[in-house]
Amino acid sequence: MRGALIAIVGVTAVAAAVGSAAGAAINHPVPGIYGQITAQQSCPVVGSVVPCREHGLAATVEAIRHTQVAGTAHSNSAGDYAMGLQPGQYTIVVDARSTHCPKRTVTVGKSQSVQVNIHCSSIR
Repeated sequence: MRGALIAIVGVTAVAAAVGSAAGAAINHPVPGIYGQITAQQSCPVVGSVVPCREHGLAATVEAIRHTQVAGTAHSNSAGDYAMGLQPGQYTIVVDARSTHCPKRTVTVGKSQSVQVNIHCSSIR
């Protein structure tokens, strides 16, 4: 019986934290948002530049509610981030320096953790 209880606790712990390529676990705050900031790396080819591979971006992520910054997080080198927020509607803004990242609107419900992945372009 004790072995079954340990197995259940282990599954719960895995669901609460997700590892990243950088090795750090990102906990999903409830209520709140979590996700990954990514961009396509450009690779030079004779005569043009073509997309190469997608990679995570270290960036600043802000949640704006009623024109006020309600929360701020920093993504790690793999692009993973998480931020605790009160229930409500937010505009998510990413500052990743040399890239252009689209704004996203998200609604966080009571006791809800919402995944918000943002794909940025390499042209600003």
